[in-house]
Amino acid sequence: MYIVIPSCNDENLGETLPKWLAQKYNNYKVAVVEDCADNGIAETYGLRYVGDLKTSRRIKVYAGEKLLLLVRDGRHGLKGGALNDAIRALIALNPLRNPRYVVFIDSDHEPPDPWFIARAVSAIKRLGADLVQGVQRHLYLGSALDALVSLSHDISGTMLVGRSKLNLMPIFTGSTAIARLEPVTRLWFSEDTVTEDLDLSVRMWLNGYTIAATWSFYTWGRPPRNIKSFFKQQLRWSSGTIRVFTRYFKQVLKSDMPLGRKIDFIFQGTVFATSALYITIVIFIIYKVITGIYFSIYELILMFYLLIVGLTIDLYVEAKHNTPVRPHILPPFIEFATAFVHLAGTLLGLMGREYGWIRTQRKQTNVLSHSPSS
Repeated sequence: MYIVIPSCNDENLGETLPKWLAQKYNNYKVAVVEDCADNGIAETYGLRYVGDLKTSRRIKVYAGEKLLLLVRDGRHGLKGGALNDAIRALIALNPLRNPRYVVFIDSDHEPPDPWFIARAVSAIKRLGADLVQGVQRHLYLGSALDALVSLSHDISGTMLVGRSKLNLMPIFTGSTAIARLEPVTRLWFSEDTVTEDLDLSVRMWLNGYTIAATWSFYTWGRPPRNIKSFFKQQLRWSSGTIRVFTRYFKQVLKSDMPLGRKIDFIFQGTVFATSALYITIVIFIIYKVITGIYFSIYELILMFYLLIVGLTIDLYVEAKHNTPVRPHILPPFIEFATAFVHLAGTLLGLMGREYGWIRTQRKQTNVLSHSPSS
């Protein structure tokens, strides 16, 4: 069992990595692939330098009992390149005997307890899938942005699990997932897209592999540090998603996949593009308010939604995490502004371009008073 964690000098590893090294599982290795030429982890954990390894790129290798540090000299091939280099290095080094699975985790995510790996292995065996996507939960650390991110990931997890139960087309979302090594080493990650997770998901379905999603295991992630980081993240996702959609649209439609999965592929591929409709509706309502034109009952319902959604988000998240209730109506305005970012990213992707892989700056919990509930 390998746990692969891509990083670029990520300070969150100081909080998350010890929890991955403390898992109650007998046979596993944690591999951190570092893209910013930082070997600070080697000093912190007393890793020894064992030499350079040549895959598609040269990698410096530092090793310890459970931890491997793979240092690259840049972000070649984006995140997909980092993951490919990590897996190729692990195959070449062969630190474990007959490993069957690989867990993909983002550097800002941590397990809720020491039995994450055991639950993940149990889930992939029970579901019989080639890749099983767990649920990504985000810490609520006190802001409206945190509330929006937390709720959106709860909704996303619900949709993924629902699509799995309906035998549609659940996808790998880039983190908190366990996969069999064989399909990954056969297909590899695409290195020309910032949404390498969606790209691999579609190619897995096209090649007869299966993906399932479950509530059985989850991780805690850190929310974006500020609204600027959040917008950059959304621009990256929206531009990459539409590019993957247009890249595989004809192949999916011509494939022998069930109709339901093809429809689900269209839904997933255009999810950010629907921001254009959202923007149009809101602007139309604003125009009617300014001009004093009569509102229909449906428009009044939509206006009521815009007024209460922020309060609803706050009450839900704050009650869920037992934090002091500080309701406000900022989240719907963030959502409205984010729609413009999604539209910009969609247009960028349609022009054949993507917003580069820039690591999302995250909040750290060690300087804050809130912590995840068990």
